[in-house]
Formats: sequence, structure tokens, C-alpha cells
Amino acid sequence: MCRMDQVKGVLTLQGEALTQADINLKTAKSNQLLHFQFRDDKHWKLQQIQDARNHVNQALHLLSCRDDTYHFKTGAEVNKLMDAVMLQLTRARNRLTTPASLTLSELATSGLMVPV
Repeated sequence: MCRMDQVKGVLTLQGEALTQADINLKTAKSNQLLHFQFRDDKHWKLQQIQDARNHVNQALHLLSCRDDTYHFKTGAEVNKLMDAVMLQLTRARNRLTTPASLTLSELATSGLMVPV
């Protein structure tokens, strides 16, 4: 697991769109600096980021909702859990890989929103 020691960045919002991002992550273990920027021609809607976060939270919930003393009984049970986790992570990635073209009001009525 990679622990982040330091996160610094600048985000630019225009209305409901994230239009620019310049983010630096510094890992604690290797002291490695990672730098990320958004493409200038791609904008992300705030709802996309919220949707991705909801999917990641769901994946984490699936992994942590069992009691610490629980033991899997079969490999099929492990595969079923990992399929569900990977589905949530894939959905999160898909929400971020392509900029959204819907407005917030369109998203609100589209059924894509998940109550938090």
C-alpha cells in the first residue's frame, strides 16, 4: 500500500466544471514526487468526481464490511467479492476517463446520482 505523505495542488473551477488541475503527490516510503495535470481541452464536471468517489467508497465498504474473524469458505466466495470490488473500481475509473457532457440538472434527473 502506498501512503501519501504530502498532497499539494491547484484546482480551477468554472461553474460546475473542473477545468484545470495541477497536483503533486509525495509518497512517504520512497520520497517519490508524482505530478498530475489535466488536459486543457478536457473538463470534468463536479458530479463525475462525486460519482467516482461514491464508487470507490462502495468498493472500500465491500472490503471492510466483514468481521475481522470472518474466514472465506471457498475460492468462489473470494472471487465473488473481488468481482464486486472490481466492478465498483471500474465504474469509478469510467466516470473519470471521459469528461461528462451533462449539466448538473441533467445528471440529477438521469438516475446516475447516488444519495450519500
